[in-house]
Amino acid sequence: MKILSMIKEKLNGIALYRSVIPHSHMIGRHDVRIHFTDNIITIPDKELETFDIIHASYAFWGDNDRERLRRLGVKLIIDIDDYWHIDRFHELYDYYEKEKRPQHIKDAMGTADAITTTTDLLAKMIRPFNKTVGVFNNVLMDDDFYAPRKNEVPFCAWVGGNCHTADLMLIQHLQKGNGFPVFVPDMYRDTFKDRFLYYEGQPIPNYLGLYNAHDIVLVALRQGEFNKYKSPLKVMESGFFKKAIIVSDVDPYSQYLKHKENCLAVRKHSEWARWCKLLINDAAMRNELGNNLYKDVMKNFNLLDVNKKRFKFYQSVLESPENPQ
Repeated sequence: MKILSMIKEKLNGIALYRSVIPHSHMIGRHDVRIHFTDNIITIPDKELETFDIIHASYAFWGDNDRERLRRLGVKLIIDIDDYWHIDRFHELYDYYEKEKRPQHIKDAMGTADAITTTTDLLAKMIRPFNKTVGVFNNVLMDDDFYAPRKNEVPFCAWVGGNCHTADLMLIQHLQKGNGFPVFVPDMYRDTFKDRFLYYEGQPIPNYLGLYNAHDIVLVALRQGEFNKYKSPLKVMESGFFKKAIIVSDVDPYSQYLKHKENCLAVRKHSEWARWCKLLINDAAMRNELGNNLYKDVMKNFNLLDVNKKRFKFYQSVLESPENPQ
Protein backbone atom coordinates (compact mmCIF):
# COMPACT_ATOMS: atom_id res chain seq x y z
CA MET A 1 0.00 0.00 0.00
CA LYS A 2 1.56 3.28 -1.12
CA ILE A 3 0.33 6.34 0.76
CA LEU A 4 0.97 10.02 0.13
CA SER A 5 0.42 12.01 3.32
CA MET A 6 -0.01 15.73 2.82
CA ILE A 7 1.24 18.14 5.46
CA LYS A 8 1.86 21.88 5.46
CA GLU A 9 5.42 23.08 4.99
CA LYS A 10 5.34 24.57 8.50
CA LEU A 11 4.47 21.75 10.87
CA ASN A 12 1.38 22.35 13.02
CA GLY A 13 -0.51 20.28 15.57
CA ILE A 14 -2.96 18.90 13.02
CA ALA A 15 -0.16 17.66 10.77
CA LEU A 16 1.78 16.22 13.71
CA TYR A 17 -1.06 14.18 15.20
CA ARG A 18 -3.17 13.41 12.15
CA SER A 19 -0.39 12.70 9.62
CA VAL A 20 3.23 12.61 10.79
CA ILE A 21 2.95 10.47 13.94
CA PRO A 22 0.52 7.79 12.70
CA HIS A 23 2.06 7.37 9.25
CA SER A 24 5.67 7.45 10.47
CA HIS A 25 4.81 4.77 13.03
CA MET A 26 3.26 2.54 10.35
CA ILE A 27 6.57 2.26 8.50
CA GLY A 28 8.13 -1.14 9.15
CA ARG A 29 5.08 -2.34 11.10
CA HIS A 30 2.60 -2.59 8.23
CA ASP A 31 2.85 -3.29 4.52
CA VAL A 32 3.03 0.37 3.56
CA ARG A 33 5.27 2.84 1.79
CA ILE A 34 4.76 6.36 3.13
CA HIS A 35 5.66 9.61 1.40
CA PHE A 36 5.08 13.16 2.68
CA THR A 37 4.49 16.30 0.63
CA ASP A 38 2.98 19.76 1.02
CA ASN A 39 1.22 19.80 -2.40
CA ILE A 40 0.44 17.65 -5.41
CA ILE A 41 0.57 20.40 -8.03
CA THR A 42 4.20 19.70 -8.89
CA ILE A 43 3.75 15.91 -8.96
CA PRO A 44 3.19 14.69 -12.55
CA ASP A 45 0.27 12.35 -13.28
CA LYS A 46 2.57 9.41 -14.03
CA GLU A 47 4.03 9.60 -10.51
CA LEU A 48 0.80 10.49 -8.71
CA GLU A 49 -1.08 7.51 -10.12
CA THR A 50 1.41 5.14 -8.44
CA PHE A 51 -0.13 6.00 -5.05
CA ASP A 52 -3.03 4.00 -3.67
CA ILE A 53 -4.17 6.60 -1.14
CA ILE A 54 -3.73 10.30 -0.54
CA HIS A 55 -4.44 11.34 3.05
CA ALA A 56 -4.81 15.03 3.84
CA SER A 57 -6.63 17.68 5.77
CA TYR A 58 -9.73 19.14 4.09
CA ALA A 59 -7.83 22.45 3.74
CA PHE A 60 -5.79 21.10 0.80
CA TRP A 61 -8.66 20.24 -1.49
CA GLY A 62 -10.53 21.89 -4.33
CA ASP A 63 -12.70 20.53 -7.14
CA ASN A 64 -9.80 20.36 -9.61
CA ASP A 65 -7.70 18.26 -7.23
CA ARG A 66 -10.53 15.79 -6.68
CA GLU A 67 -11.25 15.37 -10.38
CA ARG A 68 -7.59 14.73 -11.05
CA LEU A 69 -7.41 11.96 -8.43
CA ARG A 70 -10.59 10.33 -9.79
CA ARG A 71 -9.11 10.31 -13.26
CA LEU A 72 -5.91 8.71 -11.96
CA GLY A 73 -7.72 6.16 -9.78
CA VAL A 74 -6.19 7.34 -6.50
CA LYS A 75 -8.31 7.12 -3.34
CA LEU A 76 -8.71 10.32 -1.35
CA ILE A 77 -9.08 10.17 2.44
CA ILE A 78 -9.71 13.52 4.09
CA ASP A 79 -9.09 14.13 7.78
CA ILE A 80 -11.56 16.20 9.81
CA ASP A 81 -10.26 17.04 13.27
CA ASP A 82 -12.74 19.75 14.32
CA TYR A 83 -16.42 20.57 13.95
CA TRP A 84 -17.07 22.99 11.10
CA HIS A 85 -19.58 25.24 12.90
CA ILE A 86 -17.70 27.54 15.28
CA ASP A 87 -19.27 29.13 18.35
CA ARG A 88 -19.81 32.88 18.13
CA PHE A 89 -17.22 33.72 20.81
CA HIS A 90 -14.42 31.82 18.99
CA GLU A 91 -11.62 33.98 17.53
CA LEU A 92 -12.06 32.44 14.06
CA TYR A 93 -15.83 32.87 13.83
CA ASP A 94 -15.78 35.90 11.50
CA TYR A 95 -13.13 34.32 9.28
CA TYR A 96 -15.14 31.10 8.96
CA GLU A 97 -18.26 33.03 8.03
CA LYS A 98 -16.52 35.31 5.53
CA GLU A 99 -14.68 32.47 3.79
CA LYS A 100 -17.71 30.14 3.90
CA ARG A 101 -15.49 27.60 5.62
CA PRO A 102 -18.29 25.32 6.88
CA GLN A 103 -19.62 24.80 3.35
CA HIS A 104 -16.12 24.19 2.01
CA ILE A 105 -15.56 21.48 4.62
CA LYS A 106 -18.91 19.82 3.92
CA ASP A 107 -18.19 19.84 0.18
CA ALA A 108 -14.78 18.26 0.77
CA MET A 109 -16.29 15.53 2.94
CA GLY A 110 -18.88 14.70 0.32
CA THR A 111 -16.36 14.24 -2.49
CA ALA A 112 -13.78 12.16 -0.58
CA ASP A 113 -13.68 8.38 -0.73
CA ALA A 114 -13.45 8.25 3.06
CA ILE A 115 -12.93 10.39 6.16
CA THR A 116 -10.71 9.97 9.19
CA THR A 117 -11.56 11.79 12.40
CA THR A 118 -10.81 11.93 16.11
CA THR A 119 -13.93 10.91 18.09
CA ASP A 120 -17.17 8.96 17.79
CA LEU A 121 -19.10 12.16 18.53
CA LEU A 122 -17.58 13.97 15.57
CA ALA A 123 -17.98 10.88 13.37
CA LYS A 124 -21.76 11.04 13.92
CA MET A 125 -21.79 14.58 12.55
CA ILE A 126 -19.69 13.56 9.53
CA ARG A 127 -21.72 10.51 8.40
CA PRO A 128 -24.58 12.49 6.79
CA PHE A 129 -21.94 13.80 4.34
CA ASN A 130 -19.82 10.64 3.98
CA LYS A 131 -20.72 7.23 5.36
CA THR A 132 -17.15 5.85 5.28
CA VAL A 133 -15.59 7.19 8.49
CA GLY A 134 -12.67 5.87 10.53
CA VAL A 135 -12.17 7.10 14.11
CA PHE A 136 -8.58 7.33 15.34
CA ASN A 137 -7.40 9.01 18.53
CA ASN A 138 -4.54 11.47 18.57
CA VAL A 139 -1.61 9.60 20.10
CA LEU A 140 2.02 10.35 20.94
CA MET A 141 4.71 8.04 19.56
CA ASP A 142 7.59 7.96 22.06
CA ASP A 143 8.93 9.48 25.26
CA ASP A 144 11.73 11.61 23.79
CA PHE A 145 10.29 14.73 25.43
CA TYR A 146 9.79 13.17 28.87
CA ALA A 147 12.22 14.81 31.33
CA PRO A 148 10.25 15.90 34.40
CA ARG A 149 11.43 18.77 36.57
CA LYS A 150 10.41 19.38 40.17
CA ASN A 151 9.75 22.96 41.30
CA GLU A 152 10.15 24.23 44.85
CA VAL A 153 6.70 25.80 44.54
CA PRO A 154 4.40 23.65 42.37
CA PHE A 155 3.59 25.47 39.15
CA CYS A 156 0.22 25.28 37.42
CA ALA A 157 0.06 25.70 33.66
CA TRP A 158 -2.32 25.68 30.74
CA VAL A 159 -0.44 24.17 27.77
CA GLY A 160 -1.77 24.96 24.31
CA GLY A 161 -1.83 27.29 21.32
CA ASN A 162 -3.83 30.19 19.96
CA CYS A 163 -7.60 30.72 19.74
CA HIS A 164 -8.31 29.69 23.35
CA THR A 165 -9.10 33.05 24.95
CA ALA A 166 -12.57 31.91 26.03
CA ASP A 167 -11.13 28.79 27.68
CA LEU A 168 -8.49 30.78 29.57
CA MET A 169 -11.17 33.09 30.91
CA LEU A 170 -12.31 30.14 33.04
CA ILE A 171 -9.06 30.21 35.02
CA GLN A 172 -7.99 33.88 34.82
CA HIS A 173 -8.91 34.43 38.49
CA LEU A 174 -6.56 31.82 39.94
CA GLN A 175 -3.36 33.82 40.12
CA LYS A 176 -4.44 37.40 40.80
CA GLY A 177 -7.43 36.47 42.91
CA ASN A 178 -6.09 33.40 44.70
CA GLY A 179 -2.33 33.72 44.51
CA PHE A 180 -1.68 30.47 42.61
CA PRO A 181 1.24 30.59 40.10
CA VAL A 182 -0.48 29.89 36.76
CA PHE A 183 1.50 29.95 33.51
CA VAL A 184 0.05 30.33 29.99
CA PRO A 185 1.69 31.04 26.58
CA ASP A 186 3.05 34.56 26.15
CA MET A 187 0.86 35.07 23.08
CA TYR A 188 -1.95 35.88 25.53
CA ARG A 189 -0.01 38.57 27.44
CA ASP A 190 -1.72 41.52 25.73
CA THR A 191 -5.15 40.06 26.48
CA PHE A 192 -4.75 38.96 30.09
CA LYS A 193 -1.85 41.19 31.27
CA ASP A 194 -1.06 40.47 34.97
CA ARG A 195 -3.78 37.86 35.42
CA PHE A 196 -1.29 35.13 34.47
CA LEU A 197 2.42 34.37 34.46
CA TYR A 198 3.78 33.61 31.00
CA TYR A 199 6.08 31.08 29.38
CA GLU A 200 7.65 31.45 25.97
CA GLY A 201 5.64 29.66 23.34
CA GLN A 202 7.37 26.83 21.47
CA PRO A 203 6.97 25.51 17.92
CA ILE A 204 5.49 22.11 17.11
CA PRO A 205 6.53 19.60 18.41
CA ASN A 206 8.89 21.29 20.91
CA TYR A 207 5.96 22.61 22.95
CA LEU A 208 5.52 19.12 24.38
CA GLY A 209 8.60 19.73 26.51
CA LEU A 210 6.63 22.41 28.39
CA TYR A 211 4.84 19.67 30.30
CA ASN A 212 8.12 18.87 32.04
CA ALA A 213 8.41 22.35 33.54
CA HIS A 214 5.05 22.40 35.32
CA ASP A 215 3.66 20.25 38.12
CA ILE A 216 -0.09 20.68 37.60
CA VAL A 217 -1.82 21.02 34.23
CA LEU A 218 -5.06 22.98 34.01
CA VAL A 219 -7.19 21.52 31.23
CA ALA A 220 -9.76 24.29 30.92
CA LEU A 221 -12.38 23.98 28.18
CA ARG A 222 -15.53 26.02 27.86
CA GLN A 223 -18.62 23.90 27.32
CA GLY A 224 -20.11 24.45 23.88
CA GLU A 225 -21.24 22.91 20.62
CA PHE A 226 -17.87 23.40 18.92
CA ASN A 227 -15.68 22.26 21.82
CA LYS A 228 -17.60 19.06 22.54
CA TYR A 229 -16.50 17.68 19.15
CA LYS A 230 -12.80 18.30 19.82
CA SER A 231 -10.42 15.47 20.60
CA PRO A 232 -9.34 14.75 24.20
CA LEU A 233 -5.84 15.86 23.22
CA LYS A 234 -4.87 17.71 26.40
CA VAL A 235 -5.92 14.82 28.64
CA MET A 236 -3.87 12.45 26.48
CA GLU A 237 -0.79 14.70 26.46
CA SER A 238 -0.96 15.33 30.21
CA GLY A 239 -1.27 11.63 30.95
CA PHE A 240 1.64 10.82 28.66
CA PHE A 241 3.77 13.12 30.84
CA LYS A 242 2.31 11.71 34.09
CA LYS A 243 0.89 15.09 35.08
CA ALA A 244 -1.78 15.72 37.67
CA ILE A 245 -4.61 17.53 35.93
CA ILE A 246 -7.47 19.76 37.00
CA VAL A 247 -9.90 19.46 34.12
CA SER A 248 -13.26 20.72 32.91
CA ASP A 249 -15.75 17.85 33.18
CA VAL A 250 -17.17 18.36 29.68
CA ASP A 251 -17.07 16.52 26.36
CA PRO A 252 -14.71 15.43 24.91
CA TYR A 253 -12.95 14.75 28.25
CA SER A 254 -15.69 13.34 30.48
CA GLN A 255 -15.49 9.69 29.39
CA TYR A 256 -11.81 9.53 30.40
CA LEU A 257 -12.14 11.21 33.81
CA LYS A 258 -12.14 9.40 37.15
CA HIS A 259 -12.46 12.13 39.76
CA LYS A 260 -9.84 11.87 42.53
CA GLU A 261 -8.39 8.80 40.85
CA ASN A 262 -6.80 10.06 37.63
CA CYS A 263 -7.75 13.74 37.82
CA LEU A 264 -9.61 16.41 39.73
CA ALA A 265 -12.73 17.19 37.70
CA VAL A 266 -14.23 20.69 37.70
CA ARG A 267 -18.04 20.75 37.63
CA LYS A 268 -18.58 24.26 39.00
CA HIS A 269 -16.45 27.38 38.73
CA SER A 270 -15.40 27.56 42.39
CA GLU A 271 -13.69 24.16 42.10
CA TRP A 272 -10.80 25.56 40.02
CA ALA A 273 -9.44 27.35 43.10
CA ARG A 274 -10.44 24.55 45.46
CA TRP A 275 -8.59 21.85 43.52
CA CYS A 276 -5.55 24.08 42.88
CA LYS A 277 -5.14 24.65 46.61
CA LEU A 278 -5.51 20.92 47.28
CA LEU A 279 -2.95 19.80 44.69
CA ILE A 280 -0.38 22.51 45.39
CA ASN A 281 -0.23 21.30 48.98
CA ASP A 282 -0.32 17.56 48.34
CA ALA A 283 2.64 16.10 46.45
CA ALA A 284 1.49 12.52 47.06
CA MET A 285 -1.85 13.21 45.40
CA ARG A 286 -0.12 14.86 42.45
CA ASN A 287 2.01 11.76 41.92
CA GLU A 288 -0.92 9.38 42.32
CA LEU A 289 -3.18 11.25 39.90
CA GLY A 290 -0.38 11.60 37.33
CA ASN A 291 0.59 7.93 37.47
CA ASN A 292 -3.02 6.76 37.24
CA LEU A 293 -3.71 9.03 34.29
CA TYR A 294 -0.59 7.69 32.57
CA LYS A 295 -1.87 4.11 32.95
CA ASP A 296 -5.25 5.06 31.50
CA VAL A 297 -3.66 6.92 28.60
CA MET A 298 -1.42 3.96 27.76
CA LYS A 299 -4.55 1.79 27.64
CA ASN A 300 -6.86 4.12 25.72
CA PHE A 301 -4.32 5.86 23.48
CA ASN A 302 -2.03 3.05 22.36
CA LEU A 303 -0.45 3.81 19.00
CA LEU A 304 0.07 0.15 18.07
CA ASP A 305 -3.65 -0.52 18.53
CA VAL A 306 -4.72 2.70 16.81
CA ASN A 307 -2.55 2.01 13.77
CA LYS A 308 -3.71 -1.61 13.44
CA LYS A 309 -7.21 -0.21 13.20
CA ARG A 310 -6.05 2.52 10.78
CA PHE A 311 -4.33 0.02 8.46
CA LYS A 312 -7.47 -2.16 8.30
CA PHE A 313 -9.54 0.93 7.52
CA TYR A 314 -7.22 1.91 4.66
CA GLN A 315 -7.47 -1.62 3.28
CA SER A 316 -11.27 -1.46 3.37
CA VAL A 317 -11.24 1.88 1.53
CA LEU A 318 -9.06 0.41 -1.23
CA GLU A 319 -11.42 -2.56 -1.58
CA SER A 320 -14.58 -0.43 -1.76
CA PRO A 321 -15.99 1.11 -4.95
CA GLU A 322 -15.33 4.76 -5.68
CA ASN A 323 -17.46 7.34 -3.91
CA PRO A 324 -20.06 8.20 -6.59
CA GLN A 325 -20.54 11.80 -5.41
